[in-house]
Amino acid sequence: MLQERPPKPIQETSWKNAEEVYQWWLYGTVKKEQQVSGQLSLNLPQEAGSVKDGKIKENEKQRWMNVYDRQLERWNRVCQYGDPTKMWADGVTLNHIRLKLMQTQAELKKYDILVSIPKIQPDDYMAKADQIRQQANDSLKVYTKNPDYQYLCEVEGCLNESQQRKTQIAVALGKIRNLARAIKQDDLVVMREFGSEERLEQLLSETAVRVKGCMLSGRSRSCQKSKAQKIQRKAEQEPEADGQIEGQMSIFDLAS
Repeated sequence: MLQERPPKPIQETSWKNAEEVYQWWLYGTVKKEQQVSGQLSLNLPQEAGSVKDGKIKENEKQRWMNVYDRQLERWNRVCQYGDPTKMWADGVTLNHIRLKLMQTQAELKKYDILVSIPKIQPDDYMAKADQIRQQANDSLKVYTKNPDYQYLCEVEGCLNESQQRKTQIAVALGKIRNLARAIKQDDLVVMREFGSEERLEQLLSETAVRVKGCMLSGRSRSCQKSKAQKIQRKAEQEPEADGQIEGQMSIFDLAS
């Protein structure tokens, strides 16, 4: 027998959000203790999420440990061997890595993992400083005795601005002169950069070939003229000698 269902009050069909509509659709006006047979529980996604969150937390913890190990290994490597790829002191690199280690340390602390970080280093610290100085001095001796270097020094003044730019002679000679200046000023960064003899020997050789090409292309006359002018100017600037000219008789020879 059909029965008439009385209409519900308007306030019972008023909802604040979609979740209240969904709960009303599942449980009615009054939420039941047990869910209806065949219905999905609203708590299932949350339960699954808690298991997933645990795995994510474990993976994140391991990931930060791996980051810490890599950063610390790099710090130890730079501290012991230096980093020749950088044009600044090793101390700057070490302190930069240390800042990253501090950030990683803070992340690991969230997982109750305590790790240590190295002490701060002087910014001008250089690994293998004595070895760098010795190698730079040895290399400078090799460079200055190199025939190509000596040739470039001899003809440097014979090239005009265009020829110097074309041959890049200033680059080759400038590196060696910078090395000599760095040794004098104890600049370990520059000494490490140019202190390996095999790094510049090829540059000297290639530059000498280019310069010789210019000298053989008919421009050597200007070099000879330039040398003659320099010798003449030097002779004009030298004061007359007070001594007797060779072969000339002195007044004492006349008196004897």
